[in-house]
Amino acid sequence: HQKEFFAIQQFKRAFPGTYEWPRKQGDVFDLVRVVEDVQIRQQLKSCYPHGMHAGLHCRHLGKAAGIDTDGKQLHTCYAPDDADEYVFHWFDKTTSTSHFWIIPSSVMKTRGFFTKTTNTESLYLYGPEGVGKQPNPNVHNKADTWTREFYVY
Repeated sequence: HQKEFFAIQQFKRAFPGTYEWPRKQGDVFDLVRVVEDVQIRQQLKSCYPHGMHAGLHCRHLGKAAGIDTDGKQLHTCYAPDDADEYVFHWFDKTTSTSHFWIIPSSVMKTRGFFTKTTNTESLYLYGPEGVGKQPNPNVHNKADTWTREFYVY
């Protein structure tokens, strides 16, 4: 919760405006951004470098889905209408800089997310030069860097 709250505070600093908290605790979205009287439900997720892999990894794109008969927490992926936007945050400790990607739910759906019925999904995010480890352009299987166009700061 502390990391999530840090990401929300960094986002609000980077993008001043009007924000509201969800009406109930534990909702499927974290923040409501108000733009010209339109409420945009946002789910904020943190991402991290992942070993030697290029890009930044965001895992656990999902929500709690009850408890099984052994008392184990179950998870499922988000549904397309759980949030309007997915905001991904990476805090670069070497430069003390926050970086953000804002991806609309409709794009996530088009890219094949929100399909798992058990467990959760994950995503690699790519930023411009200087933001995270860049993919090797000389490899046979090129990285799908579609997330670059959603890098905002």
